[in-house]
Amino acid sequence: MTRVFLALGLVAILAMPAFAGGFLALAGSGGVAGDAQTSIVYDSATGTVSIDTPNDVNLTSINVDSASCGFIEANFNAAEFTGSFDTKSTCNFFKATFGGEFGDFTVGDALMAPGLTADAVVADLTAQGSKAGGGDLGPVDLVYLGGGGPPPAGDYKTYPEGIDDEQTSLVYWEETGTLEVNAPKSTELSSINVNSAGSKFIEANYDAAQFTGSFDTKTTGNFFKATFGSSFPSFVVGQSVMPAGMTPAEVLADLHIGAAADAPTGSLNGGGGLGVVDLIYAPVAIPEPSSLILLGLGLLGLAVCRRR
Repeated sequence: MTRVFLALGLVAILAMPAFAGGFLALAGSGGVAGDAQTSIVYDSATGTVSIDTPNDVNLTSINVDSASCGFIEANFNAAEFTGSFDTKSTCNFFKATFGGEFGDFTVGDALMAPGLTADAVVADLTAQGSKAGGGDLGPVDLVYLGGGGPPPAGDYKTYPEGIDDEQTSLVYWEETGTLEVNAPKSTELSSINVNSAGSKFIEANYDAAQFTGSFDTKTTGNFFKATFGSSFPSFVVGQSVMPAGMTPAEVLADLHIGAAADAPTGSLNGGGGLGVVDLIYAPVAIPEPSSLILLGLGLLGLAVCRRR
């Protein structure tokens, strides 16, 4: 039996991809997500790290070292490291699929310290790996998001700014945690897919009436709505479907808004993708439309009572 396990171990080791040239320094910080180059994506507002694979091929392995041992081990996305040889530590992570392949993925939310400069990240990380179909990764570059600290201007709008523009938006109400999808002014949507990095959607609070399609889904980590052959306008995803009191930065990071990987996606009625989906943030000082309606009805009732 021992010989059998030894033989299997040797077979697995021989099956591991061979890397030419060892670890390579990142090829600069001017990377663009979705191009033909493998990229490491660092979000300076949150410290989140993602892998952006080439647009024409998936990967079979990737191995990344941090010279400063700057990875926060508890913050790795464990669901992405389930292979027999996958590893994750403060100084390194390795992911491989033998006989399979993988695309873009989030290595971990807040995996590194936020606020690092692009030059610091480039100096700290080195990478190697292999592509599906053979060959190594070639030069790996850095996609650098944000400038550290609060989200840059334009990453979110304050309600009601943006409600009547031509961009698809997610509207978050700070006081209640209610989330809405705001369709462009001149067109409806045919599908939308939104991920929550922290699985913050409260499943019991979805508006079930909005998710009746055969392929619609609603979980703690994702919702998907689609109408095939028709379209839908703006809608409320759910009252208090997210925790109340989240900051704009927390919502941006959790819903991957502006990120290279797992950002909201979907399609417009008549064809074409949603483009960049932005955030409209409604702070506590602004009451929800439903609250305004109830207030108006209450005042009307009070006026009628006084007349009597």
